[in-house]
Amino acid sequence: MQEEIKNVGWLYGLAIASSLGMVTFGFNNGVFNLIQDFVSQVLGLSGREKITFVSNVSSFIPLGGLVGALFSSAFLGRFGRRLSLMIADILGIIGTASILYGNIHSIYLSLIHI
Repeated sequence: MQEEIKNVGWLYGLAIASSLGMVTFGFNNGVFNLIQDFVSQVLGLSGREKITFVSNVSSFIPLGGLVGALFSSAFLGRFGRRLSLMIADILGIIGTASILYGNIHSIYLSLIHI
């Protein structure tokens, strides 16, 4: 016996929200790989420091995905799908805001040094 879905828009919204994790993961990897030289230059890193910084940041992104995957089952069991997605979206918004703040700050610093 199938239940009729009353609000199809809500279902599509949940599907989009739950798939945004993959999109942001790929976006963060792609964007950071393109700008790692600029970020290292703005931070004044060279040689071994630059290699260590780029390696750490490149490995922390998949590590965050691993930690999220490990804790997602416990999160879903405790809070349910709706609240878990809301919390993940809030964390994503906070992360995006911090990245934007960092980009604005680094652009400001690069303009000062010109």
